[in-house]
Amino acid sequence: MLSLEFHLNKLATVNEMILQELQNEFTIKNLQDAFSKRDEHIEKMEQIISGVDKSTITSREHKSLTMLYDRVLEQGHKIQNKLDTKTNEMQQKLGDAIKRRKAEEKYQILK
Repeated sequence: MLSLEFHLNKLATVNEMILQELQNEFTIKNLQDAFSKRDEHIEKMEQIISGVDKSTITSREHKSLTMLYDRVLEQGHKIQNKLDTKTNEMQQKLGDAIKRRKAEEKYQILK
């Protein structure tokens, strides 16, 4: 169980890095790297979980894993919300840029 807790903690750390990156002016490369790390930990956890006899998990381990899982799940929701917000902002900026370009083209035609 320790290795599962380890990877859940690492996943939570990576999620925090992603959330911080999304707060700032992020780069696609940094996000790709963070999501790759996230995927690695998820894959490792899937391997661990498939080999675990759930009847051997103590109440304390169950509580700890549940708390970590809930934390990671909440972070996942926050990441999705931030990504949605950033996507909407970028779509708005792109729409504004297109309108400006069309207006400039019309202005050039009128000259």
